Amino acid sequence: MRRSIKSSKVLFLGTYPPRRCGIAAFTYDLAQAFDTVFAPAIKTVIAAMNYSAFKRPKYSSRVVFEIDQDKAEDYKIAAKKINADPKIKLVSIQHEFGIFGGEFGSNLKYFLDELRKPTAMTLHTVLPDPKPAMEASLKPLLERVSYLVVMSKNSKEILISRYSVNPRKIFIIDHGIHPVEFETSEKFKKMLHMQKRQVISTFGLLNSGKGIEYVLDVIPELIRKFPNLLYLVIGATHPLVLQNEGEKYRDFLQKKVNKLKIQKHVRFYNSYLKIGRLLKLLQTTDIYIASSINADQAVSGTLSYAMGIGRPVISTPFAQAREDIGKSGLLVDFRDQGSLKKAIERLLGNIELMEIMGKKAYFNTRHMTWHNVALSYLKVFMKCAPGLSVDNRHLPKLNLKHLIKLTDQFGIFQFADLSHKNPDFGYTLDDNTRALVIAAQYYAAGIKKKSALRLIKIYLSFIANALKSDGFLNYFNKNCEPDKAANAKDSMEDANARALWALMQLSVMRAVPAYLKRKARKIFERRLKNGANFQYSRPKAFYIKGLFALYQSRPSQNLQEKIRILADELVKNYIAHSNSSWHWFDNIITYSNSTLCESLLSAFQVTGKEEYFHVGKKALDFLISHSFVNGIYMPVGQSGWFEKGGKRKFFDQQPEDVAAIVEALKKIYLITQDEEYKKLMTKAFYWYLGENYLGQYLYDQISGGCYDGLGKTHVNLNQGAESTVSYIAARIAMSDFI
Repeated sequence: MRRSIKSSKVLFLGTYPPRRCGIAAFTYDLAQAFDTVFAPAIKTVIAAMNYSAFKRPKYSSRVVFEIDQDKAEDYKIAAKKINADPKIKLVSIQHEFGIFGGEFGSNLKYFLDELRKPTAMTLHTVLPDPKPAMEASLKPLLERVSYLVVMSKNSKEILISRYSVNPRKIFIIDHGIHPVEFETSEKFKKMLHMQKRQVISTFGLLNSGKGIEYVLDVIPELIRKFPNLLYLVIGATHPLVLQNEGEKYRDFLQKKVNKLKIQKHVRFYNSYLKIGRLLKLLQTTDIYIASSINADQAVSGTLSYAMGIGRPVISTPFAQAREDIGKSGLLVDFRDQGSLKKAIERLLGNIELMEIMGKKAYFNTRHMTWHNVALSYLKVFMKCAPGLSVDNRHLPKLNLKHLIKLTDQFGIFQFADLSHKNPDFGYTLDDNTRALVIAAQYYAAGIKKKSALRLIKIYLSFIANALKSDGFLNYFNKNCEPDKAANAKDSMEDANARALWALMQLSVMRAVPAYLKRKARKIFERRLKNGANFQYSRPKAFYIKGLFALYQSRPSQNLQEKIRILADELVKNYIAHSNSSWHWFDNIITYSNSTLCESLLSAFQVTGKEEYFHVGKKALDFLISHSFVNGIYMPVGQSGWFEKGGKRKFFDQQPEDVAAIVEALKKIYLITQDEEYKKLMTKAFYWYLGENYLGQYLYDQISGGCYDGLGKTHVNLNQGAESTVSYIAARIAMSDFI
């Protein structure tokens, strides 16, 4: 079990809910992501900025300090208290000119002058041509902090050229987005009673810089061609604008709507919406309009949100839009009604183009989910505060949701389009055997017992259906019939060995109902009547795993002898192929590699024969030496494998191999109690959770699925059966260490 630990703290300074502004939402989302990803190793706390003219907000317990932006003494007191707290390792400042008081936020200097902690500052606005007083306010802050975070390349370039900041001090991290599954707008239109409408939208706190009036001006012409057009204007008036101007801008927009007689085509949502409601409205949208008239705007969280939903965007060319939109939408000139109208007409008139752009927007923003953004911030924070540790973290809760989604009454489909099952490619025995073991482990752990029991029955029936007179078939088409061509093309050894392993494991699991265990035993006994003479190393290893499960339940000389014969064959292969620089069982390393090592370690546990341990450990250490690069796990890539005498391939990395090494490292740790293997096991598992080549999550916390692989430049966002069951298998293996 994990020992109790003391958390380090990261303090975020900025506005914070229930205060209503973009910085407050950003601070909350980033802190929330940190708590989700890094707790209990890191705990987040907040120093919240207050505005004297507003009523003092009622904050959550996460807020430990409050600062009145106009009171210099508040900044100093907060900084001194932060200095006195040894648990606070770093301060992250969310900088916007209007939230710190003084001339253009100059009061922040009182805080930094007193602070003695490492500091990183995120700049939400970077102006290319600031007023002299604005530049005078910002420059000392840039010099004082350890590192700077911006959200666009343009902002970094401005800091270098205009403010003479050292490039090594600046990091680009995208604005975060909330993860959602990709869905078309139709589903949400029905939910919100907007069927048969073509929906465009703009959202965010209302102010005169939004440029909404330019969209309203083109609607009369648009509805002649698209009579079902509906424009959603989502968001309350910005509190500071409301304080200073009241609803002047909204009233102006409403009068324009009335004057243009487009009341049936425009809908205002004058409220500060909770994120769930906001996302649903964005998902209802066909096209998102970012009509800002501020050419100096650096980034827009609203634009990021819309792209993250998977919607095509039409935007004016502020910095982020120029960098991020690419083929995900269209750029239009500032205040240019003609180009705006033309762009909307082009997309509304071409549903296929809208869908293509929407998917591109979705694909291109997966690295921007808050979990991934938190990982990026942590890398910067650890540069500031090297003592910041995340070795002890909570793991995501076990989740059957995606497994259930991929499964019908016959079995689990092998492929998915994003998070949606794709029946066209049918089923495989490989996937159903893996899924059987997962479902049984869920059931044995008492998690979702009804759902798990139903899945066990389905997968077990699939395996029974796959058994023919000469062994198991692997491939079945979408009509639940054997795929003759696929079965004739591939060797059935892997599938047969995996099936025996899964059936043997199920047959001895105490918590599983006896009738299911009997059924599993009958199936594998029928299969073994034809013998189990496997030619290749990996099937032999899986068969050993199955026999080991039987032996653990009821030791016998017969089982021990079967395991010994198979283990001797693996050792013989190892001796035949290994040399001083190649410690492996074959001349090529492919997939599920660690299973071979794990099986020999199991054979050692059964027989006590030291040679099995020696070879299993030697091979696993060899694999480790080629699989951990610069502190992260890099499984052998399936783009070309790793041949003896050649260079190993790094891409495409597959979730299956990660699960295999997690289970093998767990096995050797339990045998040796060597803490180094435990550390490597944890590192390998965190490949799924962002500690990989691209620094991105492979586990989808929304769907409960796992992405299909890691390429050189991108994540394969499909969530098929193999990747999902591999993640769950690895997660279950880690359960003893949380």
